[in-house]
This record gives sequence, structure tokens and C-alpha cells, in this order.
Amino acid sequence: MKILQNGIIFIALSLLFSCAQMSTPTGGEKDTLPPKDSLYFPNNYTTNFSSKTIEVRFDEYIKLNSVSTNAIISPVMPSIPKFRVKGKKLIIELPDSLQPNTTYSIQLPDVIQDITEGNKVANFKYVFSTGDVLDSLSISGKAIDAFSLKPMEKMLVMLYKEKNDSVVFHKKPFYLSKSNTSGSFSLTNLKEGSYKLVAVKDENSNYLFDINEEIAFIDTILVLDKDISNINLYSFKEDHRKQQVKEAKYISPAEISVVFSRPYEKMEVSTANNYTIYRQTESRIKDSLRVIFKEIPQQDSIFLYLSGGGFSDTLELVKPTPLDSSLKATKTSLIGNKQPVFKPLQLLFSSPIENINEEEILLTEDSVKVITKSAVGGELKTELFIDYVWKEGSEYQLRIFPGAMQSIYGATNDTLKYNFKTMPEEDFGKVKIALFEREESVIIELIQQEKVVKRLFVSPTQKEIEFAHLIPGKYDLKIIIDENNNDRWDTGVYLSKKQAEKTYFFKGGFSIKANWEQEVKWVVE
Repeated sequence: MKILQNGIIFIALSLLFSCAQMSTPTGGEKDTLPPKDSLYFPNNYTTNFSSKTIEVRFDEYIKLNSVSTNAIISPVMPSIPKFRVKGKKLIIELPDSLQPNTTYSIQLPDVIQDITEGNKVANFKYVFSTGDVLDSLSISGKAIDAFSLKPMEKMLVMLYKEKNDSVVFHKKPFYLSKSNTSGSFSLTNLKEGSYKLVAVKDENSNYLFDINEEIAFIDTILVLDKDISNINLYSFKEDHRKQQVKEAKYISPAEISVVFSRPYEKMEVSTANNYTIYRQTESRIKDSLRVIFKEIPQQDSIFLYLSGGGFSDTLELVKPTPLDSSLKATKTSLIGNKQPVFKPLQLLFSSPIENINEEEILLTEDSVKVITKSAVGGELKTELFIDYVWKEGSEYQLRIFPGAMQSIYGATNDTLKYNFKTMPEEDFGKVKIALFEREESVIIELIQQEKVVKRLFVSPTQKEIEFAHLIPGKYDLKIIIDENNNDRWDTGVYLSKKQAEKTYFFKGGFSIKANWEQEVKWVVE
């Protein structure tokens, strides 16, 4: 009896020790490895597949992440497979009625992850064929935003056996894939044949093209008898915006700003109150305008009539109170507190200027009064130019005394004072750009820190352009092929087989140095 008791105690201690040995260790290196598949049933790349389920065993416990949005199943099945996890095992339940003699692929990018650290399996793929042969052809390429040339992620790249253009509106594709973060896509395990290739940003996950979604396509039918690579799909959103007024507001007592939903060709403006329009100006792409009246409207509200290109609207604008009618300087052309020696000093004011009293404008150079020329300019007559032969290394003070300027509404300025030094021309740089041969006009944009700093419309005959007086730094160049000469980028139209206007960036950009002329030869590959 004593021996039996000792044996029971020994076994109990052994089990306790054994359990202690199996506990999760504390500390140590963090697990950074994703789960690894170790066993498939049926085997991956099986032919004559007839199973209703697929089981994949991993080397650790797993969970699924966003399977409904990330799973890529090609060709499209009659219904979506069901995915579930049992411990270390992934179970996929397939729908009935799979197509005969067809190669299917199930891709789960970043869906499968371990339950402890969330390490993801980047490129899980299971392939099987319901026939004797595994199809192995492929199509690969990149989805790119047509305007910015940035990669397009999660574009649904689709292959159709049907060749008619309208198929994308009412029928799901046969094969499909998705672009990754770099815009790259790959359609694999394809059967030899001819296909229509389209990509959409499928916002509502219906596998169709809806007119408010991004789309990309190639103009020809793909004949697939060998692998095809390096296809660039340039995506765009069609412009189906109906012309309407997005915003209309007073920006001064006698100035109204109107913003439209899309560009217009021509817009007529009039008022029910018979106020005289002093100036009407438009934005460069004609999607907004500003109206300045000759006198300040006295009514609390004003009616504005708009018409052009089949569009018409009547706006009632209520004048906000109080509304400042004083004449104020809102901006200068100084760079910091420095004035370039090669151009006049420019001041922008809040209202059109009607009169200038030169005697009330004082400019001193190194504390000595000098004679200047002042002039009003700009499309709205809101700009004051102080012209003088600036000297390098000198210090200046500009004082504009009260009443020196009077707006068309009778308002005058308060005291304005500016202290500045000059910037010699040697502080700036220049770039000359030799352009490639082309048949169309182009728009060339000089970009710094994603902001367009200079812009040119260039005819087909012009072979070289120049941007002068550039502040030193890193620049990019962008070119837009302006096929219809309207001085703006135009999007595409899918059913008309019209691609968006092409854009190009100068590879790598270039740097501008002070007192240096950069020469650039632009070759489009």
C-alpha cells in the first residue's frame, strides 16, 4: 500500500512538472514570422478536382483578417466560398456548380495571420483544376492614376470573354485580380484565348463598373497565347457632373465669387437690379468667376442671372453685415523681406483702385528719398506696382500714407509700411528645357513641393522653353498632352474609347542652383 501511494505521488509530480514545462515562456524574442502552411488536402495544384472543401494546416494557431474584402477568387465562382478557422487549420467550403475544365485560384493576401502577434501571410494562393490541365498563362502590369501617375491600389483588374464594351456594366468578369500598394497586378492561371481587359475601383464590391468609379482600359482585345507583361492601365474618373453653382458669396461689399461644378465655355452675368458690372474675371480653367460692381449695392439682397452653354440659373445673394469696405493691402511680391532687383514691387489690394496720389507714396533708399513710378494693374485693377531701378545691397523703406489710394467705391487706405532689402539676380537660377518632337500642344508645369509654381502652354512648333528667376531648390516637371488645345487636362470617356489626356513627369526632377543655368533634355520613353 505504501509503495502504491509513493507511485501515485511520483506520477502526480511528474504530470505537474510536465505541465509546468509546457507553459508559454515569458520574455524572449518577439515572434515576427508569419504562419507557415504545412499540409494541404486536396494538394495544391490538384487536377480533376471534385472536393467540396479545402483544408490547409499551418504550423501555429491562425485567424482571418478582412477575408471578404481581400480574398481574390478567379474565375468568379457562382457564390463566394465560406472561410473558417479551426485551430491551426483553414477550411474553405466551395459552392456547387464549378465550371468544368477550368483552373481556379484562391488568393488571400494578408488575410491569414497568427493569433499572437498578427504576423500576416503575404501571398497565400491555392490553385486547382476541374479538368486534366492546369492553365498557366498570365497577364501582369500596373494600375496608374492618369493625372498624377501615382500607383492605384486595390483596382479590380478584370478579364472578359465577351468583347462588347457594355459588358462591364451588367456582367461580372471571368478572371480577376487586384492591384497592390505599388499598383502592380497579376492575372495568373489563365486559359489561352482572347479577352477584354478593364480595371475599376470597385467601391461597392459588385464586380461591375458604376459611372462614379475610376476606370482603366486598353483599346484592343488581348490575344493570349503566351504570357503578357508590362501593361500600364491609366485610370480616370469620367466627368458626369451636371453644371450647377457649387458656391456663390460676397467677398467684399461690391464683389461676388461664383464657383461652378465643372468648367464652362462661356458664362453671361447680369443683375435684376441693373447694377453696372465693373469687371468680370474667370479662373484659368473657367470653373469659377468673380464679379465686381461699379458701385456698392445698397439692397440687402441682389439677384444674379447666369447663362451659358445650355445652363442658366438665378441666384439671390444676401449681403452679410457688417462687411468691410475699406481699402486694404492683402499681399505683396516680397520674398520674405527681400525684393528681387529685376522686377517692380507689387502690392495686392482688396478693391479696384481708381486714383493714386503719388505725393503720399514715399520710398527711401539707404534712408535717402528716391523718385519712383507707381501704376495700377491687374485684370481687376487691384494691383499697385512700384517701379524703380533697385540697387544690390541697399536697404529700402516704403511708406504709403493715408489717402494715397482711393478705391472705385471711395474708400482709402490706412498707413502702410514695408522695410526690405534687395535680392540680386545672382541669387536665382534658370532652366532651359529642350522638348521632344510632338504633334500636339502641351502644358508644362514646374512643380516644387507638389505646388505648381510656373505654367506654360506650348505650341507643337516650339522646341525649347525657359523658366528664369527660380529660387534655388529641387523641382519637378510635368507635361500634359493637350489634345484639344483647351489649356487644361481632360479626363477620358470609356464608351467612346477615349483615354484621359496623357501626362508625363521628368524622371528624377532636377535641382536649381543660384547663378546657374540648368539645361534639360526631355525625352519621353
